[in-house]
Amino acid sequence: MLEKTIPSSGLSKFHQRRFKAQKEKGREYLIAWLDGKPVGNLDLRYDGFDSEKLPKDLRKVPELNAITVAEGCRGKGIGTALIKEGERRVEERGFKKVGLGVNPENEGAKRLYERLGYKDSGTGLHHGEWEVTDKDGNSFMESEEDLIYFKEL
Repeated sequence: MLEKTIPSSGLSKFHQRRFKAQKEKGREYLIAWLDGKPVGNLDLRYDGFDSEKLPKDLRKVPELNAITVAEGCRGKGIGTALIKEGERRVEERGFKKVGLGVNPENEGAKRLYERLGYKDSGTGLHHGEWEVTDKDGNSFMESEEDLIYFKEL
């Protein structure tokens, strides 16, 4: 059902991989539901960021990753609810700070994060990559340059 409302690219099975990482790496994969349907997700990474550009102390800050809200469901507070739940869980584990990455061209996401108290780390763009499998089964790497934002809890 999750793949139907928030589909992975091609045969990538992003949701399946994130549930597996939840079991193996101590992460949490949060799913938002509306009227019995999954409408959003957030990959909570307690192990932090993998960017070499960040100072070592900031790499260990938990990351709210892959925050997604299904098309047609945006603007209803779902993203905010996912972020607040992620923050609550991070704080519950004793962390004092949380972070996330945002594409600098995604003005809507930047406005949301800033409204929720996130601030640009000032460390410039950070390169992120992930594996994607197209509909024919061919695997390749996709990437994005993101700004890293942090919030004191």
